[in-house]
Amino acid sequence: MSLLLISGIAYAQGKIQVQSRSFRSGSEPNGFRDIKWGTNVSSTKGMEFLRRDWGFNLPVPEGMKADAVYRRKSDLLVIGKAKLRKIEYFFWGGQFYRVSIDFIGDENWINLRHELFELFGEMPIGDFTYGWMGQITGIVLSYEKAKRTGWVMMVSQQLNEQRQLYLKEWGKEKRLREKVLDDGARQR
Repeated sequence: MSLLLISGIAYAQGKIQVQSRSFRSGSEPNGFRDIKWGTNVSSTKGMEFLRRDWGFNLPVPEGMKADAVYRRKSDLLVIGKAKLRKIEYFFWGGQFYRVSIDFIGDENWINLRHELFELFGEMPIGDFTYGWMGQITGIVLSYEKAKRTGWVMMVSQQLNEQRQLYLKEWGKEKRLREKVLDDGARQR
C-alpha cells in the first residue's frame, strides 16, 4: 500500500526520493486530530465544503466519484511550534480518508519536522521528504527549499487503496464506454 501513496505523490511532484520507515511502536495514528479514518462527513462538525477534487488540479470528469474537500472552521493552524497555512480534509464516498497540511518557511519546516520526528520516529536529517508507513496510516512530509513551501499528507491506507482501485476501474470503464461509442459511430 505504501507504494501507491508514494507513487501518487511522486507522480504529482515529479521525481522525489522519500526516506520512509515504519512508525515508532504504538505511535501510528488512526486519523487526524479527533477525526478517525472512515468517519462520515455528516457526523463531523464545523466543516465547510471547499470543492470536489480528484487530483492534479484538473476538473472532475463527469460520472466520477470524486473527493469532497473541506476545511474545519475551528482548526488551529499549528502543530507544535509550526504555523500552518491551511488544513484540508478529504472525504471519498463520504468517508474521511486523507488530510493535507500546507506550511511556508524554513522555521515552520524545522519545527514541523521536529514535531513529527518526536511523534512518529526519528530519521536521518538532510533530506527534504520523509515518510512513515503503517498498516493503518501513511504520512509524507515534504519541503521544497527553493520555494520555501511544504506539505504533510496523512492518508488511510485502506480507504486510499479502495479509492485507487476505484479510479483504476473507472478509467477502464470510461475507455470501454468511449470505445463502444466510437465503434458505434463508425458503424453508422
